[in-house]
Amino acid sequence: MPISSVGKKTRPKKSVPKARPLARKRGELKREKILWEAATAFAERGYSATTLTDIAAAADTHAGSLYYHFESRDDITREVLKCALTTMDRVKEAWAELPPDTPAIERIRAGIVAHVRTILSEDPFLPAYNRIINEIPLALREEFASYPIEYGTMWRDVFLESQAAGEIDPSLDLSVARMMLFGSLNNLPSWFDPKGGQSVDEIAATAMRLFSAGMLTDRGRAVADAGARAAPKGAPSKGRSKRPAAQEAGTRAK
Repeated sequence: MPISSVGKKTRPKKSVPKARPLARKRGELKREKILWEAATAFAERGYSATTLTDIAAAADTHAGSLYYHFESRDDITREVLKCALTTMDRVKEAWAELPPDTPAIERIRAGIVAHVRTILSEDPFLPAYNRIINEIPLALREEFASYPIEYGTMWRDVFLESQAAGEIDPSLDLSVARMMLFGSLNNLPSWFDPKGGQSVDEIAATAMRLFSAGMLTDRGRAVADAGARAAPKGAPSKGRSKRPAAQEAGTRAK
């Protein structure tokens, strides 16, 4: 021990202050709010017409403050597109809940319901993806090139299985039929009115009826009708779902 310290009381070392959980939570909520508002703007106006100033104003902050959470406009766009990928997860989850011996046509019905519920929820990320994916810079677009391929492959395989089982008309070109089906489903947000007379699940049921009438064989329609009657009946929403709680809190985070 140094001589100078003999007989002196030593002071305890000050601990490094930890980040306050509340402050950290506020930062997370603010980041979520920025992404939510960016996705909403992209879905409504497109990529080229949406500026950092637009996003900042919608998120109740300044354009310069966005750089505290994101490195660039493309970084915000990248995170918005990542959030959109949950659609594929929701369809996978819907299929995973079905018994292993579920007919392919019933998996198609469950997948259509999951897809429609997602695209007509208040969640703006999938509509943003569909709106801007062909507008964003090529380098950024290439980062997400595998997503539509993977999602399309999921559906192609179940369509092929359904056709092999005699459920889908064998004369149909499944690639064209699938693209027409999902082209119409992905366009739903452009005209769906959450205050209208039909619920989201009723819209999904109508889509399945059109699909059944135009693509299925008599056998396929019989299987689909039996599955529809046996499907559990929930309490369908009459419009778009509410924002997640984190997003509601984020609207108040500054």
